[in-house]
Amino acid sequence: MNKDKTIEPEVIAQQIELHSREILPGSKTPKEEHEYTLAEYVDVKTGKTDIMPKEIIERYLTEILTQIKLALDVVWYEGIGQKRHGIKPVDAVKGLFVIAHDECATAASLLEPYHDASLNPKHRASKKVINTYMERIEPHREKLFKSKSTKNGAIKAFVRETLDFITTFHIVLSEETSKKERASQRRNYCG
Repeated sequence: MNKDKTIEPEVIAQQIELHSREILPGSKTPKEEHEYTLAEYVDVKTGKTDIMPKEIIERYLTEILTQIKLALDVVWYEGIGQKRHGIKPVDAVKGLFVIAHDECATAASLLEPYHDASLNPKHRASKKVINTYMERIEPHREKLFKSKSTKNGAIKAFVRETLDFITTFHIVLSEETSKKERASQRRNYCG
């Protein structure tokens, strides 16, 4: 820091880097003057808080789908296919739950500031599918984490629900899905 109490850009970059290493996925960060949702940001030029454009949110939604699919792949390879990393299949499913829950909580937070009428149909359908999935997996949490085997009913129900979710989420988020098919998939999944 120099004499006029301004912080040098290098110091700020170092603090951000250190701070980002300390925060674990899903942990809460200390709140400062304003509690932001993930979709909010402060415009550097004006200093005003705004929400991200919907186009940026779509990229995050796609990344969330990818992360859950990768976690599901670990369940497949460790549980049914070759045991590549020595992870117990039941632990792979527990990891999938944590990742899927955290990623969907992130997606829900990203979509929270947007009123349904302001979202395009695929984002609106995605929001409903994500919220439905979160409601459906929560009842399995306690039994799933107490499970010692993948033969447990909670584990089977959770994996089945996750497969249905990934399929539906992919269809409603896809550009190639027709309006009619998107609405049908959302209704079938969300009720």
